[in-house]
Amino acid sequence: MQALTLTALILVCLGGCSCYGTYYENCDDVAIVGGGIAGSYAAWRLRHTNQRITIYEYSNRIGGRLNTYHFPTAPDINVELGAMRFYPEVHKLLNKTICDVGLEQEVFELGGLAKSPNTLMYLRGNHLRFEEIGGTRTPYGLRPSQLKPPDQLKRELFNKYTNVQYFNDPASQKFNVKTVDGVYLNDQSVKAFYLKYGGQEVYNYLNDLNGFNSMQGSDTSATVALPTTPPIKPIVNTITGGMNQLPERLVDMFLQACKKHSLHLNKNLIAIKKRFDGKYDLFFQGTDTINGQTNIRKDKNLIRHCAKKVILGINRLGLKQLDWDVLYQAHIRKLLTDATEDINKSKLFLVYDYPWWRRKDLNTNYIASDTPLRHTYDFGTSKYTHKSVLNAMYLDEDVDVWLELARRDNRNAGVNDYTFKPGNETICFAHKYLSEIYQIPLKHIPYPVDGIIVFWKNYPWGGDWNFWKPGYIWNEVEKQMIQPSKNDEIYIANNAFNSGTIPIWSQAALEIVECVLKQMKM
Repeated sequence: MQALTLTALILVCLGGCSCYGTYYENCDDVAIVGGGIAGSYAAWRLRHTNQRITIYEYSNRIGGRLNTYHFPTAPDINVELGAMRFYPEVHKLLNKTICDVGLEQEVFELGGLAKSPNTLMYLRGNHLRFEEIGGTRTPYGLRPSQLKPPDQLKRELFNKYTNVQYFNDPASQKFNVKTVDGVYLNDQSVKAFYLKYGGQEVYNYLNDLNGFNSMQGSDTSATVALPTTPPIKPIVNTITGGMNQLPERLVDMFLQACKKHSLHLNKNLIAIKKRFDGKYDLFFQGTDTINGQTNIRKDKNLIRHCAKKVILGINRLGLKQLDWDVLYQAHIRKLLTDATEDINKSKLFLVYDYPWWRRKDLNTNYIASDTPLRHTYDFGTSKYTHKSVLNAMYLDEDVDVWLELARRDNRNAGVNDYTFKPGNETICFAHKYLSEIYQIPLKHIPYPVDGIIVFWKNYPWGGDWNFWKPGYIWNEVEKQMIQPSKNDEIYIANNAFNSGTIPIWSQAALEIVECVLKQMKM
């Protein structure tokens, strides 16, 4: 319905009515839509091509899901609302890019997705260290043969119930792997595989220990979970000063490289129309950013820009709402809407006068639990104000309860607001479970002096990362979606369609841009 409405509006404008706030006839050689990590990297890679290139960004800031926030009460602590870490030995293109633009790295003290032996777990009302998981204290009804660390149990399930061991290179042959019942692994969900060959308690165990529901979900292909390389313990780094330093540095270098380059903020792309001369008209609505929240203006004035080539560095939700006729062709629409799944994510950060949660008997900066908090990180104490920051909650998929609380605490919030100041209901809800995992009475937990809660769910992002759904051959989807129409110089740089790195990492965005540039022969 939205696409039809926008099309009608555009046709009215083309008919001569004064719908346009501004019309720019000077065509960009390349228009890059989206100033996140993909768009900023594409601009940086093209900075020395002597072309007129413009970045168009929905909000008033560069970075997208690389979003570092600083509390006034703890200005020296990098509060990562989005991506917060990477593996330099694994994410080699990302690591190289960080080095190439002169940014410094440091060890991410809180670790990676894998738990350390000393990580504290709180599962089914029991505290135990991660090194104890798989032993006799494991609070799950597992058979003796299943009492193993989760990664080991997962590998044994795949080795026993699929034919993966018969392939010399499982990574390149993963779509030929079948389970013992003859069904292709890629046609099954992770959840179905674990329930079929492990059982309900095995599924619960692996899901709770992983900590991210989407990785074991009914919408995630079992091929995503297939172990194809030996287990490693990678180095975990972050960018000194915050992860958003990377896209900001990339765009700064892009703008300084050529006077023909430009950056347009607060523009929301709603439609693309091909002209008779083969160029493209891009139709934008203006947006307003107030106190960090960006919402589309209510007026009907459109802004039209012209481009010879277009790179769409925007996420699936934005693409699904974009009025471009190619995206409504049946086979393209199916891939766009059904091949991958947007994974919603939320984080809650609270600032306290002192680190009340630090106890000698617990001695941990990270607790993983099966409570609505899921992951709880000690983000440290400010050297300047001595306030302490707790990442009280970090979870995926199951964000609706937290969003319900946040919206009641912020009744005047805009429809697309994605960050909120936690109010009393949100704080009390968090404290209930913090009291449980830290074993501290509620009355002894002080009220926070500041806080922020973020939701990666609303337009234009739609989610913080993506997973492949069952039934799709990833490289075939990637090849089709990078350039949906061979008759159009319009390219999609969206890490959701990356067939290499699983699209939960910034590395995946850089890789998909490289694929786009190769397709563009640039």
